Amino acid sequence: MFDDLTAYFYENVVSLYDDYIALKKSTKSGRSKDVRAAMIAASALFHLREHLPANHGLSRAAIERLCADYGVLGDVVNASKHNSISQSTPHGPPLVTSATEIFEQITITQYEDEAGPYRSIVKDVVVRLADGTTCSVSEALRKVMNFWQTHFYSIGIIKNPRSYVVLVGLEPKTRKECEGHRLDLEMVRGLRFASCIKLMKYNNEKRVVESMDLTGCQARMTVRRPLYDVDLFLMPEESGRELKVTVSLTEQESAALCRLDTDAEKQKYLYSLPRTQEAFRRVVEEAGLLPNLPAAPMADGDPT
Repeated sequence: MFDDLTAYFYENVVSLYDDYIALKKSTKSGRSKDVRAAMIAASALFHLREHLPANHGLSRAAIERLCADYGVLGDVVNASKHNSISQSTPHGPPLVTSATEIFEQITITQYEDEAGPYRSIVKDVVVRLADGTTCSVSEALRKVMNFWQTHFYSIGIIKNPRSYVVLVGLEPKTRKECEGHRLDLEMVRGLRFASCIKLMKYNNEKRVVESMDLTGCQARMTVRRPLYDVDLFLMPEESGRELKVTVSLTEQESAALCRLDTDAEKQKYLYSLPRTQEAFRRVVEEAGLLPNLPAAPMADGDPT
């Protein structure tokens, strides 16, 4: 990995940034996955200067003069590593003083047209700065990545620089753009659930997004157990060809499966379900085999 700077840039830095962007675009939130991926990408982008050749070396202060967001990213990286920072930086007192100020934020923006209200849902990793304002870590990552793309091109490290654009613009979203917008929240029993939800509303007259007035409102949240799609496999000796059956469990069946401790218990329970036996009969008949179910099918019970 470390034998060639160009390869290192693409294989380690760009790939980690792309991993975070892919996660940011996903429709799942929770378990600090976005924050973790953002911190990994931030560390790679911040420490990249330490891999520069001697004849093209740059100090942190020099890069901050060229890209102010590099200073924010440096404080984010150091705070996440050391939990808190207080020492002076090239830009003066640290902009970020504690790792607890780095969090995932879900922004729900309500729009309204002639058909009524509709909403967009966007998630981001945000840092609360020492002056009380907030900053998008995603935007800082994007700007620092664009800096490195331009700089590496200028010194001949890469040949085809890429310019990353803003993922979520400020322009209002249409109803069609918001169709299907949803975000599933993942929680682990026994662990705290930490996520900030910001409610906004688009003002059609002023054409700006404003904070939603929640005076007198009550928040309500419904939590459901995860549903399982279980893959069962059958390999008849006659053909040697593996047959796969996918069974979708109900909420009650998923809950019962979660309460079992061993794989053997789970497998026995899955095979006892009428829907499982019917699915096996169907796939065996479609394969032209005798409709005799195996004594103990293998089961893969990972939740989707």
